[in-house]
Amino acid sequence: MDVRENIEHKCECERNTLTADHCLSDCHPIRSLQGNLLTLGFYYTTVLIGTPPVAFNVLLDTGSANLAVPVVQCDASCGNVTQFYDISKSSSALVVPFSSAECALCNPDPARNSSCLFGQPYPALADASLCGSGISFGGGSSFVSGFLVQDLVSWAGYSVKNTIVAITSQVPVGGLSIPPVNGILGLANENNAVNPTWAPTIFGQIAAQQPQLANLFAMCLVRCVLYS
Repeated sequence: MDVRENIEHKCECERNTLTADHCLSDCHPIRSLQGNLLTLGFYYTTVLIGTPPVAFNVLLDTGSANLAVPVVQCDASCGNVTQFYDISKSSSALVVPFSSAECALCNPDPARNSSCLFGQPYPALADASLCGSGISFGGGSSFVSGFLVQDLVSWAGYSVKNTIVAITSQVPVGGLSIPPVNGILGLANENNAVNPTWAPTIFGQIAAQQPQLANLFAMCLVRCVLYS
């Protein structure tokens, strides 16, 4: 069954105590999770990408920090995927060129200042003019590859422009290819948002744009009580 627990909470913002409905939208934004561990083995949420927005059900992953969805030109490994990203249909989409400053960003290796900790950015395999993307999951047991784009991403009522999204041209068996999931959203620290190009996380960007929100989030899988 879907995880749609009734959440009891009390919330007090900086200036006044809000009602429950007000609290959800203005003080502690809450997004219901779906999925379960027994039959699906994962939980997922829905993000909107592009203009006009397209809904993607994305698996929540605590070990990675990138947003990745399959591209419409995905290979045979995407046979079970039901939703694809089509850059030609989003007026807010921009490809990230391999020669761009955005592609060159990486986490530096503290032992070698001129090197990237997780490898140097590289061109996409299908098109050398694009910034390549490769993300491993499950300790290296699964891997997706493709290229990077910038687009409008919305989640829980908040929108972030020019967010870097990894567009994958192939997906691993299981996980990303099990309906109704059509992508992955990493919840880890932004230092893990490397493929190998560094990309700011969705949650970090929302917190930066919304000063009333704390720069933190929690994922609640059981009945919980939130206090200010």
